[in-house]
Amino acid sequence: MATPLITLILTGNRKNEDVIIPLRKRAILKHYRRGNVLGKDYPVLVKGAENDFVEGMIFYPGNMDGKRKLHNFEGEQHVIEFVKVVLESGEQVEASTYIWSSEEEEVTEMDWDFQELESRRLPDWLDLFDGIEFT
Repeated sequence: MATPLITLILTGNRKNEDVIIPLRKRAILKHYRRGNVLGKDYPVLVKGAENDFVEGMIFYPGNMDGKRKLHNFEGEQHVIEFVKVVLESGEQVEASTYIWSSEEEEVTEMDWDFQELESRRLPDWLDLFDGIEFT
């Protein structure tokens, strides 16, 4: 959901947001929840209850190079799962997403707070990855 971070990963320059913004749409993923990983800034998706849902973004990377970069960024603690998401228009579409595959005890029940990341931690993440070429 952090446009500057996705922009940095895919283009190498966080200021190229105009390239990334058209490639995403708001979406809802039902029957999953987003939790905090203990001691980490980032969220993970885990299967949830019937009433659980996650608000986020569906992202269309445009090419295999973009998909590969995102896959490498996500790392080995996730598996790709194909899911149905609901767009703002009400249309249901198939998407792939990264589901946490490590220890469930590491994920809190508390929903991850995007505004917290965006206001307090995102600048650190951008500084950390600035100058790194993602492959």
